[in-house]
Amino acid sequence: MQNETQQKQPQTELHNPWDKREAIPSPSLFSVLLSYLALLLACVQTVSPFGEMGSLIVTGLLFAYVVLIARSPGRVAPLLLTAAAPVLLGMSFSVSAFLLAVVSATSAIAFLLTAQRYGWTSLLLPVGVFALSWILSGDPLSSLCVFGLLPGGLLLALATRRAQPRTSAIVWAGAGMTLSVALPVLVILLVESRAAGVELAAYVEQIEDALADQLILLRDEWTRLLSEEMELQSAELAEQLAQLEKMLTDSFLRDTLVPTVLQLLPGALLGGAAILSFEAQLLLTASYRSSGLEAVVTRESCEFSMSVPSAILYILALALFLFGSAESLVFAVAANLFLMLLPGFLLIGARSLLVLSLRLQGGGTVLVVLILGLLCCNFIGGLLVLSLWGASGTALLPLRERLMRQSGQNGQ
Repeated sequence: MQNETQQKQPQTELHNPWDKREAIPSPSLFSVLLSYLALLLACVQTVSPFGEMGSLIVTGLLFAYVVLIARSPGRVAPLLLTAAAPVLLGMSFSVSAFLLAVVSATSAIAFLLTAQRYGWTSLLLPVGVFALSWILSGDPLSSLCVFGLLPGGLLLALATRRAQPRTSAIVWAGAGMTLSVALPVLVILLVESRAAGVELAAYVEQIEDALADQLILLRDEWTRLLSEEMELQSAELAEQLAQLEKMLTDSFLRDTLVPTVLQLLPGALLGGAAILSFEAQLLLTASYRSSGLEAVVTRESCEFSMSVPSAILYILALALFLFGSAESLVFAVAANLFLMLLPGFLLIGARSLLVLSLRLQGGGTVLVVLILGLLCCNFIGGLLVLSLWGASGTALLPLRERLMRQSGQNGQ
């Protein structure tokens, strides 16, 4: 039996393959050219959103870039879902093209900055697109949108060169993406509120009132169209319209719905940025593999995990979000934390479910079918159950490890 008082070995530092940059080979020319082409398409899509047909073409070209770089169904599937989800939800292909542009540009910038000897030259491409867009459109403000692609790629490249673990690299890239959206919005709000001669808080209240007015007009117009459609007239429809009118009152839209949606925007922005940055880091790792730079792909750069404190925080935030009062400040904070951490624990839950199904064999199949059935019957509820599964498993991980150590010692 080993001595329990034996001194622990010092923890080894993470290996950083970028410390010996001269030993890393040059990337393949094909991968470099593909990355430049993807970055060019992303920049052009950002400053000059095309129509439906043009956005469809850009979406197809960017997805072709993803397929050529990723070369694996497991890596292609998340980006395919990102491209398809907006269209399935009734949005246009311009949204799909924009999302793929953000992911592709973030990955391409990080790849070109780290893999090339003179990677900084890749930043001249967004500068050139900005200048050309300014000359052709005469609008410098809209042309500045191209630089919104840079923070995420720059921070992802920095985290990669510092050999940060995968989760940390995703957080860095997500922070850059969030900054690209939040900072311009804040500047615009400050400029517009000063031009209107009111404080920022009062200007935000004016925006809330304007949004509520538009929702009220939309509700009235939608109700009128349904009421006038003769083919849809029935007692059931009349009863449903009466219930909607009773629920979607002016006071509900103005005092509850709009303020709640605006309160949740920070968490939704951070959660969306987390998803896109996860995909960008996934594509970056695939770029290294496909370009002959497998040496820089470490185990830490491929493993995704969430911390125990974040799991406990997520469980508390979820409870407050489900059962707290929507009018309290605590609810707003908890709801934003819930939205921010939801994507990570959904991934942890899905991975845990997959591992468990493989271990249980036949029983695991039944478990997967039950989860899929829950998602089909109640999609939101299924997502909550899956994320809670991932969070609870992460929170209980130290306890499981302790029990395993004790059982191992008792077995000696």
